[in-house]
Amino acid sequence: MKPGSYLTFGNVTGTTTVLPGYMPYSSADGTQSGSGTAIHHGQNWDGTMLSANTDNGIADAVIPESTLVGLFLDDSAPNSTSPPATVDWTQPAVRDQASYNSIQLKQPFPIGSGKTSGGVVQKFLVPPGATRFYVAIWDGVAYFNNAGSLSGTVAVASSVQLVQ
Repeated sequence: MKPGSYLTFGNVTGTTTVLPGYMPYSSADGTQSGSGTAIHHGQNWDGTMLSANTDNGIADAVIPESTLVGLFLDDSAPNSTSPPATVDWTQPAVRDQASYNSIQLKQPFPIGSGKTSGGVVQKFLVPPGATRFYVAIWDGVAYFNNAGSLSGTVAVASSVQLVQ
């Protein structure tokens, strides 16, 4: 992964839940109706706020529960600098773009199925300084009780050189 290259995601399948027995299993696009459709970090599936919105220097975001998300970091500890501003990714104009060119370090962002609502493959620009990339499902709190699985592929722009 090299800053300035794009990541794309394909063939994302499977389902997950952030709270078996209470929250339904959802695709990589996350919870689509009812409780959990717009959750801050630190917010419970039912909307109650349980803790601070930022954690260890990672920015807050508003993303539906169980959404496949990504996070870029550099080599420093995330809590060594202030996090970027909160982004509400539940707004259609923000979440349904073909290309994301302004994702910042330490800013969680939704990957979902890797496609727009119209089926266009989305591209995510690796930000300057990025050396690490993480994927997970979005959960406001209590990451120990999630269930399910997702699988898919990730592609990096062909101009990227892999370094060991």
